[in-house]
Amino acid sequence: MNLRAEFLTSVFLLQAVASLANSTSSLIPFVADAFERSIRTLYLVDLARWSVFDQLQKLPFPKVLFDGNRSIGKLDQSRLVLMYANLTDVSALQDSFLTTFHDLPATSPWNARVVALVEDQYLEDGGMFALLRTLFKHCGISYWSVTSVQGGSYLLYSLDYGNTSITVKAQLNFEQTYTYRRMFINHQLLIHVQALISFPYTFDNRRAALDGIDVVLFSHLFYYLRWDWQEVKVTGASAKEMLYVSIDRLLSGTVDLTITRRIADAPFLPTIAVSELIRFCLVVPRKSSMEFFNNLFQPFSTDLWTLIGCVSVLLYGVKLLGEGDTKVGTLLRTLTHASPLHRFVQIALSFCEFILIECYLARVTSLLLVHRFQPEPETLAQFFATDIPMHMLSSHLAFVHQLAPDVTAAILARAVLVDGLDRTSHTHAYLDSVDRATYTIAVLQSTDPTSGRKASYILPETVSSFPAAYMVARTAAPLRDCLALHLDWMRAFGFRRLMDRLFDNLLEADVRRVVIIEDLVQIEHVVPLLIFLSFGWVISGAVFVGERMLYSTQQTVRAIAYRQRRKFTPKCMQFA
Repeated sequence: MNLRAEFLTSVFLLQAVASLANSTSSLIPFVADAFERSIRTLYLVDLARWSVFDQLQKLPFPKVLFDGNRSIGKLDQSRLVLMYANLTDVSALQDSFLTTFHDLPATSPWNARVVALVEDQYLEDGGMFALLRTLFKHCGISYWSVTSVQGGSYLLYSLDYGNTSITVKAQLNFEQTYTYRRMFINHQLLIHVQALISFPYTFDNRRAALDGIDVVLFSHLFYYLRWDWQEVKVTGASAKEMLYVSIDRLLSGTVDLTITRRIADAPFLPTIAVSELIRFCLVVPRKSSMEFFNNLFQPFSTDLWTLIGCVSVLLYGVKLLGEGDTKVGTLLRTLTHASPLHRFVQIALSFCEFILIECYLARVTSLLLVHRFQPEPETLAQFFATDIPMHMLSSHLAFVHQLAPDVTAAILARAVLVDGLDRTSHTHAYLDSVDRATYTIAVLQSTDPTSGRKASYILPETVSSFPAAYMVARTAAPLRDCLALHLDWMRAFGFRRLMDRLFDNLLEADVRRVVIIEDLVQIEHVVPLLIFLSFGWVISGAVFVGERMLYSTQQTVRAIAYRQRRKFTPKCMQFA
């Protein structure tokens, strides 16, 4: 029953629209087409005096009526606004715009679709069209057009990019005028773009030319769309000032697009969301103090070392008891002397000794082939437990205060504000994006010739992640929709992987120069083993010297005792 009712309702709506289209203004099919696509509510502003108002009221669509004396508020892209523009009185027209869009901030993007209806004599008036373009631009309205209130057969709209304005005459077709297809006109577009220094997305390469992942991405996209693009340099004394300059250009419309992705924190501008997050991390200096003695204990676990020690002490105790003249010693010698039990125990101990020694030597050899260092912090908690200081710019304070309270307090407690970051520092950590830190460590930092390691590393636990976006000019919403759609297509067809390979190749071109070629065992690799052997030799020598001294002492005591006995023995007994 519900499906049948919906079907009958749809048929009734189509019949009503068709009957109205056959006998009334050409706006009726236009509105009906709009509701078949994305429009859900129709706003009629100051149209009561015109005959088209009665025809629009009969349409079976949700409608909201305004008399032009109050604000319609801020509307989204599912609203279509038909408003009368009285061009006979310019002052009244300006007041009407300011009243209708009173709640719309001058810097806020406008997403609803607007059609300005004018009288026939003003439709082709270039001066009046320029006035409407200025008013719409002042209100931040991108999707707008002009047609006749008395039943026009076409629409006029303007594409404003950079300092160029292109007037377009189009058919009364909603999809062509109020979607991304608005950009596809019979004219060569010149898009003005700007870029900030943000490696690896946009930066100046060694030839002082603009390069980076986003540059290559948009270059391919503009080539596919057959658009020309021109870079507008961003100048400023600091990165913060350059950011303010770029935003001011987007608000004024002198630049159409910022091709450098950045944190999406500009709600007053249209933006193109990027699926990849910008991850921020801590770059921590390394301590290259190598572990000499831990390598010799790492092959076995603590439990196994304990078991080996206990068994050794037990066997040594049994040996001492067996050498004594006690009853236990006599019993042990009886059990172990030329008996099957003695041979079985000896074979079992020899087998276990062989397995343990071979495993130990193999494991120690593998550990000595690679340098082993003191453990490094891997989490934020472990890093904050150390005494490593941090360098931080004053412009990072706003970012740090957006983090978790405990992380913010821990960073500020050890942060040292500086004018510029030393990205090759061996003593201080610093905040950076993961991509830029990866390149900095791989290319800019030198490799220690002894350890083969970089001076810094990226803490595995990231500080935070933020969504990224490309910022678009305030009145360039059609450009935003067109680029966003095509960027999604490029990602869907795997073109984003080409950008990943571009970044990997950028790293590998310089990283290959610092790869350690010699993999043979060097003298410094066996330093722990030499130290261990030296201790063994010293202890063995000390034991040997002690035993010789003990033996010499025993011989001396025996000689003295023998002389004493001979001295006190009677002569008759000596010659007996």
